[in-house]
Amino acid sequence: MMDWHKFWTDYPATAGETDFLIQTGHTVGGVPYSEAEFGAMLGSIRLGLDLGAIDDLLDLCCGNGVVTHCLVEHCRLAVGVDFSETLFDIARRHHAHAKIRYLLGDVRALCELDLAPPDHFSRILMYAALQHLHVADLARLLDAILAKATRDAVIFIGGILDTRRKTAFLDTPEKRQAYEEYRRTGRDRLGTWWHPQHIAEAADRAGLRCEIDDQSAGRPGAHYRFDARLTQ
Repeated sequence: MMDWHKFWTDYPATAGETDFLIQTGHTVGGVPYSEAEFGAMLGSIRLGLDLGAIDDLLDLCCGNGVVTHCLVEHCRLAVGVDFSETLFDIARRHHAHAKIRYLLGDVRALCELDLAPPDHFSRILMYAALQHLHVADLARLLDAILAKATRDAVIFIGGILDTRRKTAFLDTPEKRQAYEEYRRTGRDRLGTWWHPQHIAEAADRAGLRCEIDDQSAGRPGAHYRFDARLTQ
């Protein structure tokens, strides 16, 4: 099993101080997203969240704050949570903002974190991070999120690895062979591949409506990732 805390503590330090997209894995073939690709990703997030000026945003697994810093211009305030000391320090150095507060903590223990103020959030984001959790973790995470959410909250979990389209990513024999070797030796940097039904079932248990979007044209990784929008 990959030690995700160790990985996200060590890996960002191998990139340059301001290589923010590389630090957070927003790359294709090791190359950071282009401005257009990053813009498309941000656009899909804003649309999925329906983010507005009166919203308070909770950004789970916020990394170095590169996305949080872009989104806070469109809402009232944001709280970003991440368990990587390396990324947390980069966020505070490079993506500080009067309307953002960064917290060092593990989202799997979200209920133990003091996020206030505010007491509750109208928008909750987790982007390209669900792959670092197990399927069994999602129900507990949703319960913890709901304890921090307003009644009209939108929960947007984006960039989810789609097990139905795994071969669209592992599209050559070399990629498949390398992937199996990484898994065998505990170096799998992809993590959990999800079926939309996993999300729908966890949402239903939590009393949430679930909308799945796997057709976001132009968004990086659209051919093997999907988004989920959850509402009460």
